[in-house]
Amino acid sequence: MVVVDPGHGGADGGLADPRGGIEKTAVLRLAKELAGTLGDDFNSILTRDDDYGLSPGQRAGIANQARAEAFISLHAGTCKYPNRNSITIFVRKNDAWRQSGFCRGIYADAAAWIYNQAAYQEASRRLARLLASSFARFMPADVKVSVRQAPILVLRGVRAPAVLVEIGMLLSSPGEGEPTARRLPEAFAEALKRFLGKD
Repeated sequence: MVVVDPGHGGADGGLADPRGGIEKTAVLRLAKELAGTLGDDFNSILTRDDDYGLSPGQRAGIANQARAEAFISLHAGTCKYPNRNSITIFVRKNDAWRQSGFCRGIYADAAAWIYNQAAYQEASRRLARLLASSFARFMPADVKVSVRQAPILVLRGVRAPAVLVEIGMLLSSPGEGEPTARRLPEAFAEALKRFLGKD
């Protein structure tokens, strides 16, 4: 079971490109294309299949209820690494809750939620490496692919290998970058097949 999470949705549109791209729409389109590419080889589901919002806890809860073998949260562009010709794969940073004081005060009851992803750190890193390798093969040479660690909120409660993938070129205007974007589902599928032993 692969759970694909299109980021944002509803009132939260995510980033907006001056030329008309909206993050929530771009990642939903990619998520549906990815689910179609995975086809019968995987029992895949989306956390959302239309334009509505979900909290990070709801997204993780869907993955956990489905007993996901892999969780991929899709986003487009980022204010921290603003490069449309890039793909950045994030894994949850170890012990980020300790650094942020997450377990103090009113947040103490949520401490166990943090440990959900902590148990899958090595598997999440392996998934990230396989995705990076696949993107490097499928994408043009000028697309920079990197793996980073960060205290990603949506990953913290997932009881499965989990990554968040930022794809900058999805915020392009209609027609721009389409051949590259069309290869993204294939790249994801190849990495997932290797990760889940379906190749």
